[in-house]
Amino acid sequence: MAASLFGATLGISPGSMSITSSSRSSGILDTFNKPLRQRCEEIADFIHKLSSKELHVVYQPLLENIFGYNQNLGWGLQTVSQQSSPEDFHIIKEFLAPRGPLMTMVYKLQADGIFRYEFPVSCLPAATREALLDGAMPGFYVNKLSYQTQGRPPVSVLLNAFEYFMYSFAYLIIFRHKQQSQQQWVESEDWLYPRLLSDYLHYFLPIDGTSLPLTPFTSSTQVSSHQGHSPTYRVPQYGVLYQYLYSSELQHNQLFRSEVTGSKHRQPLLNLNQSSQIESGSRETWRSEILLQALGELWLNQNMLQSKQGFRQHVRENYIPSSDHVRVVRILVKHLHFFVNSAQPPLAPSAYQHPEQDQLEEFKRYVIPQFIKKKLYVFLRHGFDNWPLDSTFRQMLEVWLSYIQPWRYVDQSGETERSPRGNMRETHKDKPIQEERWLKFISSNLMFYTVLFQEFLPRAFRQDLTSPKNAVVLFRVAKVLAQSNLAMVLQEAERSLYEDYGSPHHGHSASYGSSFLTPKPNPSVPDLGCQVAELETPGFMYTPLYSNDVKVLIERLLQNVHQAQITVSNLSYTPVTNDGEGFLSWFSQSTFSDPRSQRSQGHLQLQDDIGPVDTNKLCRYLEYTQDYLSKVFQVNAPSLLEESINGGSSGSTAINENGQPPHCVNGQLSPKGRFQMMNKLRKFEIAYRGDPELQPIRSFENAYLVRKLYALSSNFNTTFGDKVFEVYHRANFSGALAKQIFTAPTSIPTHRQTPIPTPPYRASPQQQQTCNPRLSLRFLANYYTLAKLVLLSLILWLFIGFGPTGILLTLVFLTVLYIFFSGVVYTVRQQSHTHEHIE
Repeated sequence: MAASLFGATLGISPGSMSITSSSRSSGILDTFNKPLRQRCEEIADFIHKLSSKELHVVYQPLLENIFGYNQNLGWGLQTVSQQSSPEDFHIIKEFLAPRGPLMTMVYKLQADGIFRYEFPVSCLPAATREALLDGAMPGFYVNKLSYQTQGRPPVSVLLNAFEYFMYSFAYLIIFRHKQQSQQQWVESEDWLYPRLLSDYLHYFLPIDGTSLPLTPFTSSTQVSSHQGHSPTYRVPQYGVLYQYLYSSELQHNQLFRSEVTGSKHRQPLLNLNQSSQIESGSRETWRSEILLQALGELWLNQNMLQSKQGFRQHVRENYIPSSDHVRVVRILVKHLHFFVNSAQPPLAPSAYQHPEQDQLEEFKRYVIPQFIKKKLYVFLRHGFDNWPLDSTFRQMLEVWLSYIQPWRYVDQSGETERSPRGNMRETHKDKPIQEERWLKFISSNLMFYTVLFQEFLPRAFRQDLTSPKNAVVLFRVAKVLAQSNLAMVLQEAERSLYEDYGSPHHGHSASYGSSFLTPKPNPSVPDLGCQVAELETPGFMYTPLYSNDVKVLIERLLQNVHQAQITVSNLSYTPVTNDGEGFLSWFSQSTFSDPRSQRSQGHLQLQDDIGPVDTNKLCRYLEYTQDYLSKVFQVNAPSLLEESINGGSSGSTAINENGQPPHCVNGQLSPKGRFQMMNKLRKFEIAYRGDPELQPIRSFENAYLVRKLYALSSNFNTTFGDKVFEVYHRANFSGALAKQIFTAPTSIPTHRQTPIPTPPYRASPQQQQTCNPRLSLRFLANYYTLAKLVLLSLILWLFIGFGPTGILLTLVFLTVLYIFFSGVVYTVRQQSHTHEHIE
């Protein structure tokens, strides 16, 4: 007996016959260690030759080997890419394709009807395990649980071959994430697993108007006594009318009667064994249902909503999905929109006949509310509350935005989404939302728009909006809400549904004078009370999106956006040039300048994927976000600085550029001054104002050389100070040369704690001391200057062949030549300036 895929024993349903392994079936197990191409070819050959009983023995070991469970390395479905290993990519893709050899094996086993495979309950989501422990039997698992001991919780779920394959395929994302071996898929189309998912979705949920292909094998055990009639779709008891999400009127009255008068317990959605054979002209949908059941159960149902009210809090598992997990969920959501939007309009019934529609077309109208809606809502709510506060939240956000915009997924040829980095003002080009199906979708999914947006607001308050990635996230949400007439439709839908939800009788009731001809609310749209009961926990209090409380939060958010605009604009400095005089000043200018000196010169960059040139684009993102939010919620956006702080002065960029200190009261920072410093609006000017020769030793200077060169310069200045002063002030060519060699006279404050004056920082004559022209050699202690001298020496030694003496003489010659030409240029400039002054 082969081991099961997840370590459980191989199970067969009660009453079924025992299957013994054949000697021929062991040939598949022998191929596991062979090269990939040979392995797939031999397994495909065995699948066509062996019978279903022989394939049954090796089915679970084969899936273990493919997906990498039970200490198997697997075939690398999550790591194989088309760029890195194109050959393996195509081989595995053809082997696991919907029409590939492995799916042929699945259909062979499925056709027998008696084979069952154990999927451990421990691998099911925590929400399902808790429901099974509480005795709330989900419809899919009815008559499928396996117990080792009577009275104990179930240990496994008995699945048929197709169910077992889809559960194993969907569980791979969860399993690899728990093993911390998840691959980051940047481009989903280049990776094998997302490509297989796309193939399965297009095959079992066709979006081109075609029907589902029939299974290649047929089982006599699956023929039902109701053959010739399409199976009836059932929905949960809390919302019978949910199944009519996209239809304009009730299509099957017997559905409503059977659900209202049905049994107390929820029935399975569909008896799969009785629905594989249907009348000609229709197509079987049980494979599509199983695919969505597996993906929705294992991808979207990993967490449960916890009530935020009450004293008792249950400790539950907190599963944070991986980035790849969120990517495949978005692929699923987008494809389901294409699938549903490809449905043909329902045929209008007449008084004499009721046209029967294709089963697949009927299935398209109920697939989202029955399989995805509740689980996706919980998935997004949990992600909004628990996702880390970083830029990766963009992936979770895009899942939400994809679901609430079904009108963008009508034509697959125009699927390419417009990047938010493109035209920011393209919202006005969107067509107004006027079709009845979109209006019904918005009303039926109102909490996806209102509640989830309110869950997003606390995250927006906690993010640094000066980061481009965070700013783009907020911009995307504001841009979606502001498109066409979505805000007006949301406001009208919320008003009409909330009036009934907030009424004392919680619904429509007949009143005196009313007529039976009075139009009733559209039964295809569930009221807000049903939506809250379906999606939220008990005790949830719904807050309208356009209430005063939400508008107050929007005003606060707009203030944060405005402050971020000011901060970003203050980071856009212009470089400050150094006009200091002195010979060889070019030695101290380097592209490898000190980071602190760069900050002082305004070379500031945002800590993200955006540079100083793109700060204007970031400012536009924030500006358009402000405009969109103020337009949607009808609030005034702050436009001046005093609107965000109390009593501030206007002019955001000019404040910092003028160098004014923060606001102080009696020599201490005021609350206004602290706000200015925290938001980098103003800052104290911290600069050394003493003797330049005595300033602290910097990190880019050699301390030993600084001290030795200062001693040498001091001795020279003490000995020849008078001569230097005389030559420096001459009006002839020798004075021009002296100005290139010696440092110009400077004024030094006599007290360190002199109050910092306003620009241009002038001190009184009693507080400053004038230094005469002098020699300064400190620039030779700069590491960057030394590196340039060493580099020049290496060039002279390697390419010209100079020795130490030749290198030294060359440096002296270049220095003298530079001083001479600088003096000539200075003399010419002075003479031209004097001539212009005389004229």
